[in-house]
Amino acid sequence: MVNVKRPSAVSSTATFMWRTLLKIKTAPGQLIFDSVVAIVSMLLFTFLFGGAIDGSPREYVQFLLPGMLFMTVLPMTVYAGSALCKDISTGVYDRFRTIGFWQPAPVLGTLIADILKYAIAVIGVVITGLAIGFRPEGGIIGLVLGMLLVVLYAFSLSWVFATIGVVVKKPDSVAQNSMLILYTSIFASNIFTDISTMPDWMQTVVMFNPTTHIVTATRLLMQGTYSAWGITLAIIVCVGLVAVFAPLTFALYARKNRV
Repeated sequence: MVNVKRPSAVSSTATFMWRTLLKIKTAPGQLIFDSVVAIVSMLLFTFLFGGAIDGSPREYVQFLLPGMLFMTVLPMTVYAGSALCKDISTGVYDRFRTIGFWQPAPVLGTLIADILKYAIAVIGVVITGLAIGFRPEGGIIGLVLGMLLVVLYAFSLSWVFATIGVVVKKPDSVAQNSMLILYTSIFASNIFTDISTMPDWMQTVVMFNPTTHIVTATRLLMQGTYSAWGITLAIIVCVGLVAVFAPLTFALYARKNRV
C-alpha cells in the first residue's frame, strides 16, 4: 500500500491562493472594471468637488487621495464572501471535505490571494493621484506605508464578509447583507471631508467608525505627521477584526461541512 503524505497547512493554503489567482488571470474583467471605476471616481471627486470643498482640485486631492483608497478597496472586500458562498452553494466544498488537506485552507487561501486585488487597485489610484497633483509630504516611505495600511485594513474587513459568506445560502445575498456594513464604513467616516466640518452629533458617530481611525492614520503617514498612538490604534483595529472574525469564519465553515 502506498503512503500518500497529507499536504501541510501551508501548501494547502498556497494551493487555494493559486486557485483564486488563476480566476483573476482567466477572468480579469471584474478587477479591470473595479480599477477603472476607482480611477474615474478619483477624477470626478477631485475636479467636481475640489473647488467647493477645499478651494481648488489640487488642494483637495491632498486630502482626498488617502480616503479614496478606502473608497476603492472596501467594496472589493465583499468578493471573498461571495466566492466562499458560491463554492459552498454549488457543492464544490462538499468535494473539498472528502479530500485529505487542511480544511480551513480554502477560506484562508481565498482571502490572502485577494490582497493582490487590493494592491493593484490601490496602486492604480495612487498613480492617478500623482498624475493630477497629489504630493505626499511623508515621501515615498510614508506613501508606501499608507498604502500597506489600506491593504491591511481591507484584508481585515474581508473576514467580516467571509463570515457572512459562510452563513448565507446564495452568493447574491452576501452583497445584499453587506451593504449596511459597507456603506456605513465608507460614508459615516472622514473619507471625503474633515471631521471638524461636521455637526457635533455626526462627529460622535464618525468617531465610532473603525474606518475613520484607519483613514486618519493613512493620511498622517502620507503627510509625514503621523503619531505612534494613531498607528497603534489602526493596527489594533485591524488585528481586532481578524481576531474576532477569522476564528468565527473557520468555526462556521467547519460546522457547515458537518451539516
